[in-house]
Amino acid sequence: GCTKVHVEEEKQFISDIRNAIFAEFQKGTPAFEIPGVIELPQYSHWAHYDDWLEINALRVMLDLWMGPYPWVPEG
Repeated sequence: GCTKVHVEEEKQFISDIRNAIFAEFQKGTPAFEIPGVIELPQYSHWAHYDDWLEINALRVMLDLWMGPYPWVPEG
């Protein structure tokens, strides 16, 4: 099952992806190249790290561009 520790780890993972994305923007890396160039070696021991890091980065980038899904306007 999922524990508080799992949630905290996932929150940190997403934060680290965001930081890596912003670092690449600062370097001038084209947006659609960013998911393929970021690396988070501190998570490389996670199952399927190599399979999912790029798509996870793309998802975080989409959230940055479009807002989190599902987004519902207030009011």
